Amino acid sequence: TLEIALIQAVLSAGLEKDVPFPKQVQEAITEAETQSLDLDACAARAAQHFDGTAFAEYAAKLRGYLAELEASLFSEGLHTLGEKPSTPEMTGYLMGCFEETPGTSKLPEVAIETLAKGASERE
Repeated sequence: TLEIALIQAVLSAGLEKDVPFPKQVQEAITEAETQSLDLDACAARAAQHFDGTAFAEYAAKLRGYLAELEASLFSEGLHTLGEKPSTPEMTGYLMGCFEETPGTSKLPEVAIETLAKGASERE
């Protein structure tokens, strides 16, 4: 079923950490894991705990997360092979890596600038 395929894909990719399953589905997965069931059996058991509404809501949440993840990917490489990245290139890369939401970072701006400058000057 679609539910089983989605659960298998999410578990295989480790996405359940970023987009947690509903409580009843997660409990079924945990129980299946304690019984050392393989991925197929684990997903099949967990899928029994998804009703139509819960599945649609989870799929929408997962779709939103994946769209956000896709939008945050870099469209071009960090630098040309054999050439050091410039300070602005490195700053942009580091901001993207540590960005929590657009324009906010887990690291202070001065730390990112210092790292970027050091990486650009390093031989």
